[in-house]
Amino acid sequence: MTIQELATWSIPLGIGSLLLSLVGIWGMGILIVRLPADHFRHDDCSSGSAGWGKSTRSEIVWRILLNFVGIGLIAAGVAMLILPGQGLLSILLGISLVEFFPGKRQLLRWILDQTSVQRTLNWFRRKAGRPPFRFPAEVCG
Repeated sequence: MTIQELATWSIPLGIGSLLLSLVGIWGMGILIVRLPADHFRHDDCSSGSAGWGKSTRSEIVWRILLNFVGIGLIAAGVAMLILPGQGLLSILLGISLVEFFPGKRQLLRWILDQTSVQRTLNWFRRKAGRPPFRFPAEVCG
């Protein structure tokens, strides 16, 4: 491939990259705004699989769907650490949705302790007129 051919592709790739980044920010904003304010606090210190036996079929399907969405967000977030997009926020939301993630609470706590992450999450919510997130006070043992 010659330099002229690369130059021909640079503008469409740059525009595509910008559009992908904007769609990612828009999509993350929708997810952040739709989560309840206590989303990061409602997870108690019980095991992640508690309550599966008592769930209705629709609740189980919903939980499985949320786990798949969470895995997809984690994968996309890791890619966005290199590519344009909100990588850390994607990883954070993905981990919070996946129920069976070893070390989930400790990793979430470390990420949520970052002031910049808290500010960014609540900025999206403030712009949509939603109450700010209530972040966890301590890590479960």
